[in-house]
Amino acid sequence: MTKRYKATAVVQWEFELGENEQNPFKFAHDEISKMLSGDVSVRIAKVDKCKKRGRSHMILGEFSPEDVLPYVTSSDEKREYRVGKKQFFVRMNSHRYFVFRSSRKCVSCGLEGIKMLLEQHPNDKSPHFNLYAEEDGQLVLMTKDHIHAKSCGGEDRHSNYQTMCSVCNNLKASSNLTIEDIRQLRELYDQNKNRLSKKKLAALISETRKKLETPWPDEEGSARHKNSVVVQSDLSILRTGDGDLVGMPLYESVDKGKGMEHIASVKKGTPVAYVSQEGDRLVLPFNGETFSVYQGLTSYEETA
Repeated sequence: MTKRYKATAVVQWEFELGENEQNPFKFAHDEISKMLSGDVSVRIAKVDKCKKRGRSHMILGEFSPEDVLPYVTSSDEKREYRVGKKQFFVRMNSHRYFVFRSSRKCVSCGLEGIKMLLEQHPNDKSPHFNLYAEEDGQLVLMTKDHIHAKSCGGEDRHSNYQTMCSVCNNLKASSNLTIEDIRQLRELYDQNKNRLSKKKLAALISETRKKLETPWPDEEGSARHKNSVVVQSDLSILRTGDGDLVGMPLYESVDKGKGMEHIASVKKGTPVAYVSQEGDRLVLPFNGETFSVYQGLTSYEETA
């Protein structure tokens, strides 16, 4: 004996109607009917009503990072991407794409971007890609974080960028925090996001952040931490095949770092706590681990 069931699903997408297609209900009904058999009930909302509820952009299609990041270029050329019968031309020289090509993982929590969504805002002339990770069944936007906050004098250059999920980026704000500090804030956030009200959680994060943050380095790059070294070159932190972390000059790493995983960038002038020395290399802390770097790429300054 067969059993009969009824299922209700919500399908959401945005579409445009041509001059000869004036009935959006009929168009949506016909499109759904092509996929399902039997009676179909359709309810739609106008796009402008959706935007009033906070939808400020359209998702045009989904691609894998491998469909996008290998084609990043410094030129202003556009690359064609197809979604169904539609074609879109996307500029491939965004700074974000270069950062994501180096690493798709958040430097703090390790969340990894796994899908590129082709999106377009109402005022954009052409669409762009955003990288997203998934956590607890929700999409999390990956961002290009300024290591030295732009609002505090940080520059728009590759050595001052790192990949960070939007959650950790919001927790960091414009404060001068180490990766370990941000990770501590993220753990605090995860432990309390379902326990405290938004207002109390925000107050807890703000109070903890103030305890962790230090002043930004001055123009001469003087260290603000006791027994710390100052990085004298823009560095890339890479993971070797043996699992160790090493630091090398940013642009030198393009060739010498081939085959290694890019973990993060460290901006020139950044103070880093000193751990130990092994031969001509210093061992410095990073995200719960340590990395080694040639001593000549740092300067030592103990402050009172």
